[in-house]
Amino acid sequence: MRDRPGMAGLTLALTVFGIGWKGQGRINRLEAVWLLATFIAYTTWLVVSVIGGR
Repeated sequence: MRDRPGMAGLTLALTVFGIGWKGQGRINRLEAVWLLATFIAYTTWLVVSVIGGR
């Protein structure tokens, strides 16, 4: 249950970025960096929460 909001948000962001604001259908570098940084932060949070015992 804790993963659903995060994954839903990232899926929505990827869909919006993939379709594009102007219908171009490509992800630019800034959007790719944002998605990658968000994924790394989320994965780090999951690992820390498991190691920390929360």
